[in-house]
Amino acid sequence: MSNPIILGAESVRAELDEAPDAHDLTKAQAERIAALSDEEIDRAVHAATDDVFWEIYDCVRRDAIAELARVPLICVIFIQSQEYEDAVDAANARGGSTEAVVKHLAQWDFGEETDGAASVNGYTDLSELESLPHQLHEVDHGGLHYWLQLDHHLGIYGLYRRPLSATG
Repeated sequence: MSNPIILGAESVRAELDEAPDAHDLTKAQAERIAALSDEEIDRAVHAATDDVFWEIYDCVRRDAIAELARVPLICVIFIQSQEYEDAVDAANARGGSTEAVVKHLAQWDFGEETDGAASVNGYTDLSELESLPHQLHEVDHGGLHYWLQLDHHLGIYGLYRRPLSATG
């Protein structure tokens, strides 16, 4: 299939080859168009594009860029209240670092089972986490890359990672 973003003679000829019946053209009409010079076809395509087309094209391009920039994360565990206090104590017993917190929280990461739960419960986009006022740390543990969200004032920890299918 031709690249749908290319406008001009190449895409018109490819469309005529791939889907001639979609345009209700006779064989003679299709042959006549195919025999036109690139410049003639390019002029016709340019004349057919208007501001609405370019607005839609720009929207499609922005949507594609946003999708490419998206980093879906799985929430392994989110804790608060007494569970948060217990995690703080466990991390402090291991030196009190963010690595110690991740090591403690990662015990609730059940791999593909955690991924399966996220496919039902939904994903969190990294940009959402980055936009929150909480601290966000990146820590490698057990061969995986985690994001640790924390807010000591509110008493919360959240542990996130990419789906296993995106890490291999």
